[in-house]
Amino acid sequence: MARGVPSTADKELIERLAALGVRVSAAQLERWRGAWLLPGHARRWLGRGRGSVSVLAEETVAVAAALGRHARPGRDLRWTVIAWYTEAGLPAGPGELAVPEPPWPAVREALVCAVGRSHAQRVVVQARAAGGGGE
Repeated sequence: MARGVPSTADKELIERLAALGVRVSAAQLERWRGAWLLPGHARRWLGRGRGSVSVLAEETVAVAAALGRHARPGRDLRWTVIAWYTEAGLPAGPGELAVPEPPWPAVREALVCAVGRSHAQRVVVQARAAGGGGE
């Protein structure tokens, strides 16, 4: 659950994604930022002690759209990253955003997890243990 009211930039991001047909919540955005998958918003300083505001970047919209297309309730984020990775770099259609590459550490972790859960990998590990056990 989101800790507070979404920022103006997050509200704008949610609206932009809805226009693209991707529905996300402020809690999802926060969870993706906590997993280092979604970049934070840039800050624009207002000057003269008036503070700053968050500014939505186009790259953030593209990343959130990719995550939103592949995220499912209860789905491990690593499977979402793998789906995002397979979509990255494909040519964008008219009116679509180009999908950027996900962060490499997240891709690596997701692929290692997927291989570890693979039945074929378990068979290979068992065969190596049986063949090299020296018993």
